[in-house]
Amino acid sequence: MTRLLVVDDDPHRRHELLDAARKASFEAFAASSGAEALEVLAGTPDIAAILLDLVMPELDGMAVLERLARLDARVPVIVVSPDEEPARIASAMHAGAADFCVAPVSAARLGVTVANAIRLADTHRALGRAGSDPVTLQDYVSSNPAMLRAIDQARKAARSPLPVLIEGEAGTGKLDLARAIHLGSERAGKPFVALDCGATSPAETEARLFGGNDGDQGAVVSARGGTLFLSDVGALSAGSQARLNLLLAEGKWQPAGSKRTVPANLRVIASTRQRLLNLASAGVVRQDLFYRLNVMPVYLPPLRDRREDLERIAAAMLSAIAVASGRYIPALSEAALATLCRHDWPGNLRELRATLAQAIAISRSDSLGPEDFPALLVRAEGIESARNRFVSTRSCATPVHIDTLSPAGARSHPEAARDRFLDDNGDLRSLAEVERDLIAFALDRCKGRMARVARLLGIGRSTLYRKLKDHGIAQNAQSRAA
Repeated sequence: MTRLLVVDDDPHRRHELLDAARKASFEAFAASSGAEALEVLAGTPDIAAILLDLVMPELDGMAVLERLARLDARVPVIVVSPDEEPARIASAMHAGAADFCVAPVSAARLGVTVANAIRLADTHRALGRAGSDPVTLQDYVSSNPAMLRAIDQARKAARSPLPVLIEGEAGTGKLDLARAIHLGSERAGKPFVALDCGATSPAETEARLFGGNDGDQGAVVSARGGTLFLSDVGALSAGSQARLNLLLAEGKWQPAGSKRTVPANLRVIASTRQRLLNLASAGVVRQDLFYRLNVMPVYLPPLRDRREDLERIAAAMLSAIAVASGRYIPALSEAALATLCRHDWPGNLRELRATLAQAIAISRSDSLGPEDFPALLVRAEGIESARNRFVSTRSCATPVHIDTLSPAGARSHPEAARDRFLDDNGDLRSLAEVERDLIAFALDRCKGRMARVARLLGIGRSTLYRKLKDHGIAQNAQSRAA
């Protein structure tokens, strides 16, 4: 049974959370303070997640998050707040919290939130990286015959010292595959240098590749002993092609301003968005250069031709985004997957990654649905159908025309404003009632920062906590602050 630690100094809310956790089939442990929470965590093995209150005396929730980070305790923390207070929750997420929920929380909602947080933590541990490590050939899995051929050819290329030519549309992942081939080769511990041949002018590209007269070393020198990856190789000038052809033919190259050739200890991997054979037939690329590059050809199929892999690719991208951002990322629903599969993906993997990142930014649910991909819906269904679907899944307030609004700060009926010291009958309110509202107002104004509240009210923190308990506003101060 999954073990959960509930940390809250308020007995009533702590009991509610423990009850919800047990109804959600968790084995729940309780702590009434931050210090006690650290003790329970140290003495209880296999705590899978922590439900943490932020506002506690002495060692508060933010301090607990700081201690956990210092101890490198990789237990996911879910912040429990009596109200959805953005500034406080944002600070907690920045400090390392995996997610948050607003109290009171149902058992069903708690179960989903905890499961998501645990899944994110498992992803962190499984990947063992911050989302920046390159993929290897072992990471390539496919159900598509054309992609399986590409993977098989790439693995053969990794075992060979021969040049490799990777062809495929823009965004199909040619750079990632080239790096994976390098990592699978005997040159894995040596440099991997990538140069986009079409990114700059032909003269500048030649200088960046072979070095300039000013003494700057080029990519050929930087890649010594390793792999030189030339993206968009068909964009090289005739002069650069001749020098590259010499390098491939004889394993030597001619530095800028020199009449002699020097050995080039490197492996060349080239890529192109167009068929290099077509470019050679059209006279854009030298015929002999084509034959020397096309020794180990690998063709990456476009994403539209391997839709059976789309779910697997999207899941991997979502996990990578989760690890890089350090937070839970919504899962992909079946309906959303169907929406993705209907699209042709002219930008291939690059477009898919950007589309998923955009959907995550606008999603407000536990899973990504079709409504989180409005641009795809418009293309597939038309703007009216997409608008209707979007509106049906988003609850929006009734629009108010600007002409009906009063000027900022204006009161329609100033005489109707009730004095804060009078009740509904016009009688004086009790001192306790006024004090209760003042404390709640101060909590809201100070964003729950207890030391500041106590200082502004002119009382000690212990007195403030006692008054919170006496007035019964410790668990819903934000909602009573208006």
